[in-house]
Amino acid sequence: MVHLFSFRMGVSTFYVVSDDEIAKDVLKTNEMNIVSRLQFNNTDCNIYEGSGFITAPYNAYWRFMKKLCMTRPLNTSQINQLVHVREDEMKKLVESMINISKQGESCDLRQAIMTMTNNVICRMSMSTRCLADGANNEAMGD
Repeated sequence: MVHLFSFRMGVSTFYVVSDDEIAKDVLKTNEMNIVSRLQFNNTDCNIYEGSGFITAPYNAYWRFMKKLCMTRPLNTSQINQLVHVREDEMKKLVESMINISKQGESCDLRQAIMTMTNNVICRMSMSTRCLADGANNEAMGD
């Protein structure tokens, strides 16, 4: 059974499709309506003055950057080569949760997952962790 839900959150409309083939068709037919991203007022505050492709409008620059990312750092073989990094960081997260549990303390899981995610991204892109054990925690997303 296929479900298609539409709901509004503020001024934005969201669609949820329960079947991958239907989702593919929806994305293909409505691509131009979907690809425009929200524009944030503070893009001029960024170091590159709004030149990031994540918030860029759908145009030739965005298509070029997407192609570049998909053929270089985000291609399947590169992601597969770095599976050990993700496994290692997940292992560190689980070990940390076990230690906190043994001490009977509570844990901010949101913060722990944010730290793990930041460390995975740093290790995959720069071969170093954002947080070395006992160092100032720059990986925390606050």
